[in-house]
Amino acid sequence: MVDPAYQCNEPVRIKDELCVLHSGNTKDVASFVSKVEEKKRRRDFNFRGTIFPTQVSFEYTEAADFSEAIFKEKASFVKAVFKTGVTFAHAKFRSEADFTLAVFQGDARFDATEFESQTTFSRAKFHLEASFYETKLHDTDFRETRFSQHANFTDATFHGVADFYFTYFGTSAEAEATSFVRTIFSKEAYFTQTGFWQGVDFDSAKFLADARFVETAFGVPAIQPPGGDEPSASFLGSRFGAKTYFRKNECTGPLDFTSAEFDGALLVVGPFYEAHQPDAGSSPPPATIPTLCFENVLLAEPTNVRFESLNLGATTFAGTNIRGSEFRDVDWPKRLLGKKLLADVPGVVPYSPVPRWKRRMASGWRSSSMFFAHSTTADEWNRYIPRERARRVCRDLKANLEDQRDYADAGDFYYAEMELRREQLGRIRGCLLWLYWLVCGYGEKPLRALVTFGCVWLALSVAFGHTWFIAGENVKWRTEQVHMKREFKPIWTEAAGHSIRSLTLQQNSGYLKPYSPWAHRLTLFANGVGPTQLGLFLLAMRRRFRR
Repeated sequence: MVDPAYQCNEPVRIKDELCVLHSGNTKDVASFVSKVEEKKRRRDFNFRGTIFPTQVSFEYTEAADFSEAIFKEKASFVKAVFKTGVTFAHAKFRSEADFTLAVFQGDARFDATEFESQTTFSRAKFHLEASFYETKLHDTDFRETRFSQHANFTDATFHGVADFYFTYFGTSAEAEATSFVRTIFSKEAYFTQTGFWQGVDFDSAKFLADARFVETAFGVPAIQPPGGDEPSASFLGSRFGAKTYFRKNECTGPLDFTSAEFDGALLVVGPFYEAHQPDAGSSPPPATIPTLCFENVLLAEPTNVRFESLNLGATTFAGTNIRGSEFRDVDWPKRLLGKKLLADVPGVVPYSPVPRWKRRMASGWRSSSMFFAHSTTADEWNRYIPRERARRVCRDLKANLEDQRDYADAGDFYYAEMELRREQLGRIRGCLLWLYWLVCGYGEKPLRALVTFGCVWLALSVAFGHTWFIAGENVKWRTEQVHMKREFKPIWTEAAGHSIRSLTLQQNSGYLKPYSPWAHRLTLFANGVGPTQLGLFLLAMRRRFRR
């Protein structure tokens, strides 16, 4: 309905007190067309609230106002040039609307516009801001369209297929990030080879059918907010109702899927590349390690999720149940200084080359045993929560990789899980886990288990050399002690022999019999430690052979 404050200067008809342009009743089409052509010749493009009963065509306009207009038949703006701003706010297109090759040199506003049929913006060019706020669209073709400045699709609804093939958003360095906040895609949404050069915001968007992001480029805003690190693409709280594809994309900053929901299958396929606007003769972009944030994501069917041919060195999964998801031909974060660092775990923070002890000193990190004390502070609790989430991620990843018989990477995540658990328990409660790490690397280091066994053997050999024994049978160099039943201290070879026999429960096969209390205690200790350490060595070897 036309704004009551709007004043039309055209002569009115007696029967409805409206002019031939705004009358909603049966009107003389010839008179209407004549009036439209007359306004075109006068370069008067104020058609606010006009009801177009027949097909119309515009090729050139200056300051144009089609707000609240109603197009009952096809509206053609093919190759139209809008020299200054144009508005179609609250307009209604009952039939097809065609803006192919249109050029919008000023602001273009389609706020709350309703397109009830096929709409085409193919190869159109928007030089300044384009606003589709709360716009309702049917099958829409934006293929090869160029948006130089900010494009706003906030709260828009696509009731049909949305095709953005080879569309570029934010080609100007001064542009803001493209906004699809709370946008609803009722049918398929295609973003194949689309370029979001200044980033894109899909927060709280809903994809009710298939969504395809194939070879899509995600840049970052050239102008960052103070202290900000804007992501290339934000899908915060978005919902994907069917199949979702991210394949061979380009990105400069993080891709944030925090708190998103995936009701259907999710396929993320690499490799990912550095985003850049292609120029004539430019070389292919270099491969990059994408920063993917899948924290607190709700996966309805984790078994329908697959990550393939990706480097996940900077990916986080904290708070997401990925048990059963498939990881095919992916590169996980690797070890530094021979250890699995906390920062390398998908679920805490992105990959960092800084050693853990340096990060602890810089952040003033204290023993996590304090988390279980009554004096737990909010800051300490907030540091505990990410570690617990990361531990669960490592546990799920370990199970997934074991199901896929990828025991090498599964062992790495088991190692990381145990490290996180030990840090959660603290130095006192986690002393047993620390001992487990020390003697065999959580059952993942057979060489460490063997070296530990050797160290125990040497230590016991030295200890036995300072204790007292008696000879249980005649030997060449112990005849005197046997006849006189005298106790003695063993020489080095005797102590080493008794030590190895005690560690393997074979001490009765030798002639040395413990005499002093400490000899008995050390023998009993060796009887317990030796088989245990050998068992840990065999466990680590079994896991190594499984790899």
